Amino acid sequence: KVTLQNFERRFHDTDVRAFFHGLDLEPSDAWILFSLLDNDGSGDVDSQEFVEGLLKLKGPARAIDLAVLSRDLKTCVKQAQASQQRLQRLEALLQAQFSNMFSMSSRRAEAEGNERKNFFEV
Repeated sequence: KVTLQNFERRFHDTDVRAFFHGLDLEPSDAWILFSLLDNDGSGDVDSQEFVEGLLKLKGPARAIDLAVLSRDLKTCVKQAQASQQRLQRLEALLQAQFSNMFSMSSRRAEAEGNERKNFFEV
């Protein structure tokens, strides 16, 4: 397995640079490439992730790849907007509930204060 630190160090090796240059990748792309290769988010890349990832990245993006990416991004944006709307409705509901609770509490305290006042005035 290869960690990001090992990967970055190796990226500066002449042979490795030549290999990645053939894939149109620069040393400054090391972190981005590593994050793309680390499918499981473990912080290291095993040989299978490395080979599969490089095979997917080889060559230019196809129109269908870009179309899929665009569709997926639109779906994510719609889901994020829907979540934001649900959170805003929930926030409004919670504010209304707290406002009602505060009003009831204030009225109860006022009523109890009036009862005490009347008790001592008698």
